[in-house]
Amino acid sequence: MSERTARESLYTLSRGVVETFGDVYLRKPSLHDLQELYAAHEECHGFPGMIGSIDCTHWKWKNCPVAWKGQYASGHHGSPSLVLEAVASQDLWIWHVFFGVAGSNNDVNVLDQSPIFDDLLNGKAPDAPFTVNGNEYKYGYYLTDGIYPQYSTFVKAFRHPVEERDKFFKRRQEGARKDMERAFGVLKAKWHIVEHAARPLDLETLRYIMYACIIMHNMVVEDKGRNIAHYIPTEPRHVQFQPGTADYLHRVVDIQDANKHKQLREDLADHIFYGSTRRKRGNFHEASPPHLSLSLSLSLFFFSDHHILSFHGVDEQYDDSALEGVAANVKLLLKLVQDHKEACQTHKRDGRRMLRVAGMMTILDMVRTRIQKCQSFGADRSELRRCNSDMRTSIVENEKRSTESHVVDDKEKLKRQLSASSAARKSLEAMCSSLGKEKEIMMGELARKAHELAEMEDHIQDLKAQNDSLLERVKDCAEVHEPGVKESQESSSVYEHNKALKDQLMRSLNGYRNMKKNLTEVREENLLMQSKIEEMAIKVGASLEKIRRYRQNHNENNEELSDIEEGILELEHISKCFDIGDRKKGKRGECGHVNKKNSVPKPIRASERRGVL
Repeated sequence: MSERTARESLYTLSRGVVETFGDVYLRKPSLHDLQELYAAHEECHGFPGMIGSIDCTHWKWKNCPVAWKGQYASGHHGSPSLVLEAVASQDLWIWHVFFGVAGSNNDVNVLDQSPIFDDLLNGKAPDAPFTVNGNEYKYGYYLTDGIYPQYSTFVKAFRHPVEERDKFFKRRQEGARKDMERAFGVLKAKWHIVEHAARPLDLETLRYIMYACIIMHNMVVEDKGRNIAHYIPTEPRHVQFQPGTADYLHRVVDIQDANKHKQLREDLADHIFYGSTRRKRGNFHEASPPHLSLSLSLSLFFFSDHHILSFHGVDEQYDDSALEGVAANVKLLLKLVQDHKEACQTHKRDGRRMLRVAGMMTILDMVRTRIQKCQSFGADRSELRRCNSDMRTSIVENEKRSTESHVVDDKEKLKRQLSASSAARKSLEAMCSSLGKEKEIMMGELARKAHELAEMEDHIQDLKAQNDSLLERVKDCAEVHEPGVKESQESSSVYEHNKALKDQLMRSLNGYRNMKKNLTEVREENLLMQSKIEEMAIKVGASLEKIRRYRQNHNENNEELSDIEEGILELEHISKCFDIGDRKKGKRGECGHVNKKNSVPKPIRASERRGVL
């Protein structure tokens, strides 16, 4: 087989593979596929709502035309190349492919040209919401590196983590994102044609070769039984929905929301870090941070056992040696609680929060052991009462701290709601301005069309008058020149000429009728356009009413924030009072144109009229 035959066979095979198997092995994920991907990624990586990881790779182009080398070459690779953008899941199945961008573009420029969000913006992608850390999100997300923008559908690692939680999330995110690197490595190792420099000259041929290799890669994954989602032929892949301009703009704003991106990253960091900590220690039963459940832990620890608070008599014998160190442990415990309170109030991230909580739990175990030992031999009643009063004081302080933290959380939630309402208001204002511009354009177009219709009506009236006069002349000519006597050749020629003129006049009449019909259709379309303009005016009024409601809600939220700030000031005053009391005791987020040229009658020449007459 010659080299040319081998090349043509390769190109034909690639095209056939893509056209035959592309609908199955390069399909978009359906609702069932998304749910299975969510469950698999949460079980494997701990990321709920994760669709996959997105990244780009380059394929060198050996026979790139000389005129294109400056466009397709980059300083990073040094030679012309083509960029492949792909999305892969944990099973190495490639769900999204976009290939053919010049190699001088970075990942962000490739994303701007990519159709990855087209189905989502056009309303064709299925809605698959998920919940993480108590918050619900509408769309799934992809794991990316640091160059990608802050979209609500992207999750990036913290750039410079300081707290232990952020460091732990960065390690987990980078480890889960290696799925895409593994997929690229397996693809290039299995199909060496994409590992070495490409030789074809045609970009379309290169696309077919790359897509064919990815299709066969997915076939291998399915054949080995590693695929997470399975193809169901009867399941719909697209939603039959066509969003309007307002819905489209709302989806764009929702996807490009940086605040939602940050909130999703924070929720995922809390979910992954505190979930793994609970599984390791087994001491936390709630999904909240340690400073929110400290009061509950202390109360359950000291008041669940009724023997600690029960005293049966004064004649019992107590072991004084068992009480040694209890007071010191309690003081140390109170000191740790105070430090933890100050760190939580100032939102200080020193990486020692979990160490403080572990130290408090250790001291609690020691105090419990000493108190139980003292009670077994008969402890000193006054010492136990003093310890009990100290612990009650600490419980009250912890409850007060938890109340303050709830107030701060409510304040942050209100701030987020206000920011979301302001963003929605801006989008509505932009939509209203665009609708106003469209209305002005349509009104100008309607005025122009109405002027054209008036001119056409005047022209039709003139043609009707000319037609009536011509018909009268034809009738007069027909009465004078009846074809009764066909003796002379001149009379027969006049008869034929008159007949031709009659046919021409009939055609003119038919053209006038068609023009009249088109005129009625144009009037009907004009009425429809007027009704649409009225509907748009109603929608604009409703949008303005929504904006007024948003402004009213914004003012009400400001009033609520002022009330919350007053409550916080009162709580700070109460805490200062408690601190003063403790010191005294010694303790410590158109219408179509009528362009019927054949319907306009041809003018009758003067010679023909003289012949008729």
